Amino acid sequence: MNPTELKAQVYQTLLGTKRELLAEAQAYLKRQMDDVNRSDADDSQDRMSESADDLFRSVENHRAHLDALAEEIDLLEQLNIHEPEARVSLGALVETDRGWYYVAVSLGSPIRLNGHSVMAVSVRSPWYQAARTHAVGETFAAGGQTYTVLGLY
Repeated sequence: MNPTELKAQVYQTLLGTKRELLAEAQAYLKRQMDDVNRSDADDSQDRMSESADDLFRSVENHRAHLDALAEEIDLLEQLNIHEPEARVSLGALVETDRGWYYVAVSLGSPIRLNGHSVMAVSVRSPWYQAARTHAVGETFAAGGQTYTVLGLY
């Protein structure tokens, strides 16, 4: 698989995974709200108040998570994956002497495709902060490791 095809597949995998995570989080939140609405009518007022407080905290936590996922999906949908990159930047597939990286949003674990392992990294990550603006042939240090950029796609 050539790097351009790899970039397209990594992008599609990352976008699909983020969409699945958003759908799962939305379904979980809906189930949680449905459970509280079905609470037993015999519950005491104190217990109902505790349930409402717990639900409110949970909804707030999940709302922040849902918002973050939606922002990541929006960012991904705005990327032009067909334009090659001259420097490490948002949307770049970066080949280094230590592996492949896709700069967009983080996933937490490598994306494995046809024998390639690609780590999706956020523009907020320390790796990207060290790598940004470097071109092919240039070296940078991140996390106590030295990386050489071998290719940008």
